[in-house]
Amino acid sequence: MNHVSQRLYDAVWSFDPDDKKAVAAIKAALGAGADPMAEDRNGRPIAFAAASAESAVPLKLMLEHGLDINVRGSDGTLLHRAAAFGRIDVIQFLLKRGLAVDVEDDAGRTPLDVARAWKHGADAVPLLTRLTKAALKKRGGRKAEPNGDLLLADVKAALKKVKDKGVAKSAGKLVDGFFATKNPRSTAAFLTEFARQDDAAMIDVGLTLATATRAAPTARKVDKLANPMIHIGDLEVTGAADAKILVVTGDLTVKGKLTNYEGCVIAVGGDVTADAIWSEGPFVVHGDVTVKRAAWAAYNDHAMRIAGTLKVPLLAVIDHAFSAKRVSGKRYDDIAKMSAPHRKAFVKALGPIRALTRP
Repeated sequence: MNHVSQRLYDAVWSFDPDDKKAVAAIKAALGAGADPMAEDRNGRPIAFAAASAESAVPLKLMLEHGLDINVRGSDGTLLHRAAAFGRIDVIQFLLKRGLAVDVEDDAGRTPLDVARAWKHGADAVPLLTRLTKAALKKRGGRKAEPNGDLLLADVKAALKKVKDKGVAKSAGKLVDGFFATKNPRSTAAFLTEFARQDDAAMIDVGLTLATATRAAPTARKVDKLANPMIHIGDLEVTGAADAKILVVTGDLTVKGKLTNYEGCVIAVGGDVTADAIWSEGPFVVHGDVTVKRAAWAAYNDHAMRIAGTLKVPLLAVIDHAFSAKRVSGKRYDDIAKMSAPHRKAFVKALGPIRALTRP
């Protein structure tokens, strides 16, 4: 971009609504011929940087200088960009100026879709959900989704059975946002969204609500996991399985080592069977877990939650939230108290573990 547009870009990024000089800087750059659609080094127009600002003032000034409110870029519309960052003031400003709340980007996503997908946009989700549902109702309701296998009424009925009212309330908000969008109501998409909540309790309730699916479960065998891997029914992995997002509504069988490192999700609605398990969580299972050799649950950011019994010869729970109905096997919560043979057994089953192998 030229130096005048660069001045506009710098003024937008450093904008302070309480600083009168900040407004003057934007006005001066626009008056000198700065182009709001000039792209920065990342290929994003300055106007879209303004849409992600905390204040609507920079965008208002650009519109007063001729910017078309309907401009589009790789981020969709200005409203999509504001939604992605949860900028409530900018969202409300753009809606008052005439942008439709359910305007779609080139991929068919609405601002609500984008806000739900971006963690930065979480604050905007309740507002956009309410307004998107209102717009849908005004048009006479939603047509049946050709690829949908999950109905709102079924999920709402399942939600009433969730005992933890706090979790149920949070889940209800996610459900409202999910069903207010235009995307197909697939159980796979629903489970993916719950898995990305990065919270064991929400992942747990997502599994419960997904039992309302009308999709027919199938049995599948794979050599390697996809990312994400969402399967309705039973899944068998023929070797080791390194999960990023793995959700199985039925039973999961892993012929080798099952791992999910920090922040990676394993959620299973049935039973789990594996040769060995290394989990940093979240790890949520509604059935039993049977491990042939050893299981290691470590670090304190997430949790291992097993509704049934964990059957394992050796278990280490190191600075980690853990719950199971029952544990069948030898459990260690302190590495210092672990016997030498059991240290070797853990390393043999799971590979090098620095905490066990260092002098």
